[in-house]
Amino acid sequence: MPILYALQVNKWVQVTLDKGIEGLKKDFEQVKCLNPDPCEMSVFQANQVTGRNRFKDIPCLDETRVRLNDSLNDYIHANYVKMALMEKRIICTQAPLDLTVYHFYQMIMQERVTYIIMLCNFIESGHKVCTEYYPLTEKDAPLVFGDITVICLHEGVMSTEKNVHFTLLGLKNNAGKRQVVKHLRWIDWPENGIPDVSLTPMHIFSTIRNSKGPVVVHCTDGVSRTGALVAIEYILEKMLCANANDDSVQMIKEIRKQRALSVRTEMVRSRNPVNFYLENQLYSHRITN
Repeated sequence: MPILYALQVNKWVQVTLDKGIEGLKKDFEQVKCLNPDPCEMSVFQANQVTGRNRFKDIPCLDETRVRLNDSLNDYIHANYVKMALMEKRIICTQAPLDLTVYHFYQMIMQERVTYIIMLCNFIESGHKVCTEYYPLTEKDAPLVFGDITVICLHEGVMSTEKNVHFTLLGLKNNAGKRQVVKHLRWIDWPENGIPDVSLTPMHIFSTIRNSKGPVVVHCTDGVSRTGALVAIEYILEKMLCANANDDSVQMIKEIRKQRALSVRTEMVRSRNPVNFYLENQLYSHRITN
């Protein structure tokens, strides 16, 4: 790992530690104030009556939204977020609804998505928060959404992370197009909270970073857990390219300009799991003088 990368990680961690909890809370207040203008989310507003938005108060920005190849309605609540190593690496989206599962798979096949990272469970706090959109085991029957059939080719857990379930999905449509997608489900990230501090994000990122196609990331709302995970990778990739800003607020604002309301809760930033992950990256690649 380059010396410059290690130095950037060290500097970022130190700046974050120096701020302390109160400083991080003040940072979050700055981020929280960044909300889009109505003119920046006109298609989202137009689709408030179509049932394609899971939440009416979480907008989808016009400029970065994924456009479906559908002449009737090209809308899905999903946005591209530019990353340092690949411009169209990440698509942030909400959990599929019964009404939008087909649109979800339209997007997966149209954009040639290689990985899906799921950060929620299907049931949380006794409520259904995500439609069961894929077969969990090889024994389960295929699921059909419109003209797209989804089968489970293989399932297991990540060798390095027992809390991340791995499923290899096979997709095909009536036009004869076939696609294989790798699905990772992080099962113990609590709703409205943060997971136990671990290196799970690092292991997920090391798995997907060399993917040639876009990666879809979703939780329930597509901005809280999703935003936190994407923020970690966003900062790491900036550092890998020696282009990181010491000001984490500025980097999270950059994400919010692409996926509105990302990194939504103060809890995520005040306990600062990002700092822990970056410290571990530094230690694992430390340089002896």
